[in-house]
Order: sequence, then structure tokens, then C-alpha cells
Amino acid sequence: MSVPERPVAPAPTRMPGSTARSVAIALGVVILLFVAIFALKFWPMIVALWSGKGFGERQQPPASVSAVVAEARDWQPTLRAVATLAPVNGVELATEVAGVVSKVDFRSGARVKKGTLLIQIDDSSDRAELAGLEADLAYAKSNLERTESLIERNLASREGLDSAKTALQRAQAAVGSKRALIAKKAIRAPFDGTTGIRNVNVGEYVTAGKLLVGLQDLETLFADFSVPQQQIRSLAAGQPVRVTIDAYPGQAFDGRITAVDSQVDAVTHTLRAQATIANRGRVLRPGMYAIVEAELPALRDAVVVPKTAITYSLYGDSVFVVHEETTADGSSVLKVKRTPVKLGFEHDQEVVVAAGVVAGDRVVTAGQLKLLDSMAVVVADASAEASPAPAPVKN
Repeated sequence: MSVPERPVAPAPTRMPGSTARSVAIALGVVILLFVAIFALKFWPMIVALWSGKGFGERQQPPASVSAVVAEARDWQPTLRAVATLAPVNGVELATEVAGVVSKVDFRSGARVKKGTLLIQIDDSSDRAELAGLEADLAYAKSNLERTESLIERNLASREGLDSAKTALQRAQAAVGSKRALIAKKAIRAPFDGTTGIRNVNVGEYVTAGKLLVGLQDLETLFADFSVPQQQIRSLAAGQPVRVTIDAYPGQAFDGRITAVDSQVDAVTHTLRAQATIANRGRVLRPGMYAIVEAELPALRDAVVVPKTAITYSLYGDSVFVVHEETTADGSSVLKVKRTPVKLGFEHDQEVVVAAGVVAGDRVVTAGQLKLLDSMAVVVADASAEASPAPAPVKN
């Protein structure tokens, strides 16, 4: 007897209405949250719009800046270049022959005259050989005189006379060669100058070519410098220059350009020049770093502004010029305009503006970073902020 199968109850199904209701509630919460955040962030603007004030009526407060008036005055431009000092006469003395040092006859850093014996290399054996060579020379001379006397009496041949003359010439050459060798072993000052620190001691064996001591003429020095090729027309021989050294602040050394190179360097496109300066008190040393300033033709009525007024960028230099505008209600307001400029010579904290600014324009010197074109500004009174100079203190 078969058992009838029990019917299986269907699985309960979720009503689609409940899912849609949950999604709608979540979406509403998100929208309310967004509206609340927007209202909190832009509440002042909403209040302004609700009160009837539009965006066009809102104005930012003017920026506070400092400004000066560009002035026209005569300007003495100078050409500045980095220079290296070199001696007019300078040498590292070396020996041409090897030997043992027998005498050092100077002090390091001493002033010596031309021809002064500085270092002597032992030449005792050479002088002994020279004595023998001089004896040979005396014999050759007497032999030639005797032969000439015999020739006059037809008692000697012409061949004998030629042989005597040749012997005399050889003896003279031998003596001259030995004397030259002895002279090379005496190291003397080739010019007036100041010695350096010696590199040799008495009793030391030196080889040919060894540097013994430096000798520099410190009375007059060269200042070697280079300028860009654009400034070739600004240099000429005889032009006066001033040389300054950071080791002696506030002190300048006068000189003149004595040489200008005949060609421009093909790699750096610079032109070499050389100035000669008088070394007062012999305080300068060759190899020093220096700044050379050459005066150029004066400029008349050049427009000059402080360097702090210039805004430098890759797209060109510019300044902010302050000008006055009249508003709709008849009041006046100061605004700035960014103006491209072309710069000229510089000196200390001032620069010449070749184009872009005219005399009488008021340019911003502080506060440029917060400025935009046509922005309203307030110019601070620099004279009111500046404190009076302190009175000198009497010791």
C-alpha cells in the first residue's frame, strides 16, 4: 500500500515594496546631510543673497603695500666682473743642474733685489776643473803667439798656425762652458721681488728641475677677468678701473685696463681682459679673488627704482604700478597694474629701468606676493613707520 506524498510548502517571498522603501529612506538621509553641510558652508552667502546683496557688490579689503616713486637722475653705470690677481713678474725658481745645496742665502718672505744670490749648489769640483781649463787656455794663447812669431820669420807652416788657433778656440769654449755650469749652480733673483717659502735645505741633494722657491713682484699686479660678448663695446685699453677685495672691505685699488684679448672664447662666449693695478703697501697677493669695476659712459635722466620693486620670473621681469581710479560714486581708489619692464644697469640696491616705467610712476616695493592685476591697495606711509636715526654715542 503506497503512502501519499506530503505536499511541500512554498518558500516565503519578500515583498518588493519593503526594499524600495528602505532605499528611499537611505537616499533621503544622504540628501538631507548634503543640504545641511552646504547650508553651513555657504550660510553667509545665503544670508547676503536673502538680504538682496549680489555677488557684484561684495568687495575684498584693499591690500596694504609699500611703494616709492620712480625718479629720473643721472646714473654712472659700472661694469662689474670677477677677477683673479696675477703677478706682472712672478716665477717659481728651479735648478737646471743636479747637486748638493751648499748655501741658502735668504729668508722666506723677504724682499730681495735683482741679482741677489738665493741658493748655492756645491760647485767646488767645477771650480777645480775650471782652474785646469783656464791653464789650458793660457797655454793655447801663448802657443798661438809663438806660432805667429815663427810664421813672421818663415820658421813655421800655415798648418801649424791653424792648429794653434783651433786649440785656442777649444780652450776658450771649454772655459766658457764650465763657467756657465758654475753660474747655473748659483740661483739668483731675476728681478726685484718678494720670496716665498723655500722648498730646500742646506745639504739636500736636488735634481734638475726641482722647484726651490717662488719669487713674486708685488709692486704691480694684473687683474685678469672676463666679460660677456655683449659688453665688448664697453671695454677699451686705458680705461680706468677700481678693484675691491673682500679681505680689505671699504678699500679700493685703482688701475687701468692694459690689454683686451683679440678673440672671444668659442665655448663661454666671453672676452678676456687684463687690468694693471698698483699694489699699495704690497698687501695684495697673486691668486686672490677680486671684483673689477669699470666706469662706463654716464646716463642722463635714467629711471631708477629699488631692486625690491622688481618681480623676477621665467616669463620676464615686471613691477606693480600704483594708479588712482574713480569709482561710480565719485570716490577714488588706488589699484595696481602689473607692468613688464626691461632692466638696465644695477648698483647696490637700485636698478635702472630701461623700458616699462617712467619717472613719476609709483611702484610697489613690498607686498607683491599677495597682489593681482587691478587689485585695490592701500599704500603704507613708510616715513611714518621709520624710526628716527639714533643719536651718536659719545665715548
